[in-house]
Amino acid sequence: MAIRKSELYTSLWTSCDELRGGMDASQYKDYVLFMLFIKYVSGKLAKRGAFSELERVNKQEAAVQDELERVSQTLTGRIRQLASATPGPCRNWWTRRWPRYRRGWMSTSSGWGLGS
Repeated sequence: MAIRKSELYTSLWTSCDELRGGMDASQYKDYVLFMLFIKYVSGKLAKRGAFSELERVNKQEAAVQDELERVSQTLTGRIRQLASATPGPCRNWWTRRWPRYRRGWMSTSSGWGLGS
């Protein structure tokens, strides 16, 4: 069953009225035109390759995060080996505190980490 053009137009207009709510139509028009302008500009920039540098930086950041996680896993394994070979109170200290230090090292919220 095909939808007639007038039905589609009426349906779209009703949806826009519901989305707009109590806002005046002239104010709503400003928002819609601004979004269309942003879409137009981003499309032009994408054609010119302006976002390729950003994508490259994001890939590098992901690679650094992966390497950081690998190093952290390696350190965790070494700490566990050291803790299992260390007798007495030192062993308990390593096994209890290392996970907390690792979390702090991997985050920047504590101010001394390297991760995100």
